[in-house]
Amino acid sequence: MTGAVARRDAQHPLPLRAGVLIVVPVLLGAMLALLPAAFARAADGVKFSTDGVGWSETPPTGLFPGVPRMVPGDTVSTQLWLRNTHVSPLVLTIVVTDIAYDSAAAGARFGLAGRDGAGEGLSRTALADIAACTALIPARTLSPGEVVAITVDVDLDASAAGTEAQADGIDFTLAVGLIDPGVELPPYGCPADPTEIPLTPDGPDDRGAVALTGSDLAARAVLLALAMGAAGWLLLLLSRRRRSRA
Repeated sequence: MTGAVARRDAQHPLPLRAGVLIVVPVLLGAMLALLPAAFARAADGVKFSTDGVGWSETPPTGLFPGVPRMVPGDTVSTQLWLRNTHVSPLVLTIVVTDIAYDSAAAGARFGLAGRDGAGEGLSRTALADIAACTALIPARTLSPGEVVAITVDVDLDASAAGTEAQADGIDFTLAVGLIDPGVELPPYGCPADPTEIPLTPDGPDDRGAVALTGSDLAARAVLLALAMGAAGWLLLLLSRRRRSRA
């Protein structure tokens, strides 16, 4: 009997160990499943507004409704409001990604700047000098219901002349992320599973006509003048024919 009991006692820990082996992976799986939730807050944790009055859970389809027409020295600006809809504070991050330009000249001459309501953010920087996941505004903690307004400026350097950057297009995307306070961003700086807002609703397909440089305008002015001159000569000839018939 004693031997049988001893054998039974020796075997008894085995089910306990098996139970531990089953429970531990389950707990680890549950913990891992919760980790992405700390990052995946942008889609359901913020509302967007393009005027500070009307709000939507859907982000705008583009920072600008269409392709900005610019000449050297021009700056186009847009504003965007974001509100924390969670019951707890969250850290807002907005970074620049997917930067593209059609030529080296466009990358050097087009610039981007951003600022929040306190005037803090990315100072005017040429697109070619902006690394992926560069912060547009400093990361900041938003209390429940708190609103932050951001301003985005795109400019074409006044020094662009001749055919430099003429008719070249640019593109970039803003990646918006909300994370729990105390959670570190990934090493590369971009938020995980962000909400993305492109430059224009059509995205990269709309590139190629962002810039309208002075030389391009001059060429169009010449063509317009020639067309107007031709129309004037035609009217003069018609007028002379009518007089000769009279």
